[in-house]
Parts: sequence; C-alpha cells; structure tokens
Amino acid sequence: MMKKIILSLFFILSCLPTYVLAEGIVPEGSRARIPNPLGNTGIQGLITNIFNIAYGVAGVVAVAYLIVGGYQYITSQGNPEATATAKSTIINSIIGLIVILASYLIIRFALAQLGAGGVLG
Repeated sequence: MMKKIILSLFFILSCLPTYVLAEGIVPEGSRARIPNPLGNTGIQGLITNIFNIAYGVAGVVAVAYLIVGGYQYITSQGNPEATATAKSTIINSIIGLIVILASYLIIRFALAQLGAGGVLG
C-alpha cells in the first residue's frame, strides 16, 4: 500500500513541472502558433533527427549493458558461471558499440557520396 502511495505521489510531482512550464506559451486571447520543435527542415531534416535519436538511444543502451556487465563481473565473487556471463555481456556490449559506430560511418559515407553530406552532420 505504501509503495502505491509513493509511486502515485512521484507520478503527480513529476507531471507538475509540465503544467508550470506550459504557462505563457500561448498568450490568452490570441491565435499564436506553437513553434515547430524540429525547426524548419523538410523530410531530410526529419530523417536526420530520427537517425540521430536512434544512434543516441542505441549508444546509451550499449553503454548501460557495458555497465551491467561490469557490475556482474565485480559481484561474481569468483563464480565461474557468473564470471562467464559477465564477460559475455561485456563483450557483446562492446560489439554493439562497434556496430553502432560502423553503421553511423557507413551511412555518413554513403550519403556523402550521394551528395547529401549535410545529413547526420
């Protein structure tokens, strides 16, 4: 029961800044336009933003797995199975980071060859 109360309170308090920061965006009585958060970019800019977000999320996930693998390795206490699992997690996260970097470089190179060098720049 206490856990539900704490989670509800956390949810309510985390939503509170949204309402406070929303005040003043659109003045009362006006038909003001909300600015485009993506800027004045076309489809090329939208694709650029999607790729940049995807690379960022993938990098954060890979680094998180690297940290988890390091924690597993530290807490394995010499247990061979736990150590092997931790090493596997660390190696796979490093491979993931290499794949993310390689895909970024390949796409950037391909777009530069096609004449769209500004994308992902």
